[in-house]
Amino acid sequence: MKKFDFLVQSFLLTVTLVLLSVMSYASDDFCAWELKTGHNGITGTPLTFTEKSMTLELWLNMAEGKNETEKMTILGTMDSNNRGVLLSLRKNAENNNALEIRFFAVNPQKANILFFIPVSEFTGKWGHLAFVVSEAENKAYAYVNGNLYSATTATGGWIGNSNIALAIGSWYSDPKLYGKIADVRVWKTARTADEIKTNFRKHIEENNPDLVVNYQFTSYQREISNVAGSFNYAVCNPELNWNLYHGHEILAQKPTDISINQYTVTWSGKNTLAADNEITGNYIVTIEPETGKNLRNPLTGWVLYGSPGSASDFWTKLDNISVPGVSNPVQIADYANTLYIRTSWTALNPSEGVYGWNTNTGLKWMIDNARQRGMRLAFRVVVDSRDKSEDFTPKYVKDAGAEGFTSGSNNQRWSPYPDDPVFQAKYAKFVEAFAQKFNDPDAVDFIDGFGLGLWGEAHNMRYKNYSNRESVLKWVVDLYAKHFTKIPLAINYHRLIGTEKSWGSPDSESERLLEYAFSKGYVLRQDAFGMTDYYQQWEKNIAAKWVFKRPVIMEGGWVTNSHSWWNDPRGYVTVADVRQGEFDDSKEARVNTMDFRINEVNTWFESSFNLVKEFIAEGGYRLYPDRLSLPKEVNSGSMITIAHRWNNLGWGYCPANIPVWNQKYKVAFGLMDGNGNVVTSMVDNQTDLSKWLKGTPSSYVFTTSISGVPVGLYKWVVAIVDVTKNNVPGIQISAKENITATGWLQLFDVKIK
Repeated sequence: MKKFDFLVQSFLLTVTLVLLSVMSYASDDFCAWELKTGHNGITGTPLTFTEKSMTLELWLNMAEGKNETEKMTILGTMDSNNRGVLLSLRKNAENNNALEIRFFAVNPQKANILFFIPVSEFTGKWGHLAFVVSEAENKAYAYVNGNLYSATTATGGWIGNSNIALAIGSWYSDPKLYGKIADVRVWKTARTADEIKTNFRKHIEENNPDLVVNYQFTSYQREISNVAGSFNYAVCNPELNWNLYHGHEILAQKPTDISINQYTVTWSGKNTLAADNEITGNYIVTIEPETGKNLRNPLTGWVLYGSPGSASDFWTKLDNISVPGVSNPVQIADYANTLYIRTSWTALNPSEGVYGWNTNTGLKWMIDNARQRGMRLAFRVVVDSRDKSEDFTPKYVKDAGAEGFTSGSNNQRWSPYPDDPVFQAKYAKFVEAFAQKFNDPDAVDFIDGFGLGLWGEAHNMRYKNYSNRESVLKWVVDLYAKHFTKIPLAINYHRLIGTEKSWGSPDSESERLLEYAFSKGYVLRQDAFGMTDYYQQWEKNIAAKWVFKRPVIMEGGWVTNSHSWWNDPRGYVTVADVRQGEFDDSKEARVNTMDFRINEVNTWFESSFNLVKEFIAEGGYRLYPDRLSLPKEVNSGSMITIAHRWNNLGWGYCPANIPVWNQKYKVAFGLMDGNGNVVTSMVDNQTDLSKWLKGTPSSYVFTTSISGVPVGLYKWVVAIVDVTKNNVPGIQISAKENITATGWLQLFDVKIK
């Protein structure tokens, strides 16, 4: 085998690199590293130890459809003297041309040590691999998920002492590994079967002299710590924009015992259900989650764009979308939860005191059709008329004396200055009327609470006096917050918020001004996901700072039928690449919603239907109880104890903590009679849904009493209820079965005595 000196050189160069930190987690969190399209692998620590026994371990989750190759390095180090080890994908005569994971090492007799394991064990799901070479036993072993898979003769151990750096995901050019890895370890001893089984699901936290490499990926930075070795890092490649090609995910927070499968992450030692098997008279029930169905919950899921001027066949086309490989057309309403109407102030308020929701037939038609399909609404009201075919501010505002500016050919279009007092008075009157109609959380999901600047995105503003930038921002934020008291409001986290520029380096005041809006309860929105030159590190840092404090609303930046998306630095080749880039940015930001942008809907279904379904399954939030403990018999009026544990399968979060929601969603247990009526409900006010994060189950022990219920046989039910609406279910539980039409999850029979 050739000697790859460039790997050595690459490794030695890392001592000169400056740490680029994006996001970090606790050192005892269990995290995954993702290798995405465009990466050039990870250059790690050389395996220089001379011992003839060794153990290699890692968690692996290979991306579906991206690793079907004849040869590809997963992890390895091998020099021209055949000192080393290689874990790879191989298809050749040795394994009858089957694509397998191949473990390859050499012993002092230059004989290969080989194992072949089907890639299906690690494709699209997590699995753990361990390989052991024992000099004392003259044996080698392969383990999958802690269990012995195969064993073979390995006379003399293996040959170590290679100066070649440990390569992860790439050995030389393409092909490369695509997918996720976690907790990579190399030992200079042969670990026993018991040691493998006992320790593969937990971090090795103690200082073990036999552990020479351990990449735990607990920080998202180009230099990856080796918590075990004297060389304290590996380095991600390429150097430029490395973070575009490497992702990071926290799988579990502070676990002591990891168990990972395709759908969930569980562990013992943290957040376990307190002594539920010791509650006298209680029965324990476990719940299987529903992992793919679209749940129509607030502030999560896909958002469809529309406008009052949409074509007459708008809904007809979206009710019959052709998807390659799917026999029957699909309907947009099965995937999108919200209709987002971006329109002009003029359309909603053509003359003073006259409002489009009463008079505009196109608007009423859009709203009626959305409601018929079970969708909530969302709005952005745009004031600025630049690049528009008509004035977006009503004529009566100009006629009343508001000052503004003109734009377009022959200066035909007029827009008001946002710091003009006449404009502000008229706009305030409109927003008040707008809220009187749409401040309804049953009908409306969110409102873009700004609407000023170019495209209503809060940048490229034009003022009478630029010194009014801050006062204008605070005025419009306060205006919307005053009237929309029940609906989440959004603001673009733009690097030039409120400035007269559209792009450039971040303005020094932007973050401070945005935080004013966030302090008023605003949620985050960004309109350039997937645009590498526009959605940059500043934007990513804002999202990271507010992760799980405020939800993020995503809009894709590239309009593929009109933008030069192929010039993106990420190197998009196809529209599917653009969709993937938007998806990757969204996952990194933990967004709650993604957009089917107008005129972009079909591209998602035609080229990226897998991502459409993946976001429904894994994006936003998806909540369910995996284990509940309740009594089977209750004496009326007596105290009972209920234990319950909840999970979130989505990468986002349920924003129960935002001020307009004010923790209105809580877990409640109820008794259902034989006619399907819930005769009483008991709310556990301890529950805080905003803390239910993926990989972090939340457990509760709830003591309450049942009184005023006639004796008889009932059924225990549980729901996430809205306490502001007399405890009716408000968040759909993601359970596979036994969900009533009203949203209660049925558990088992209980006798009231």
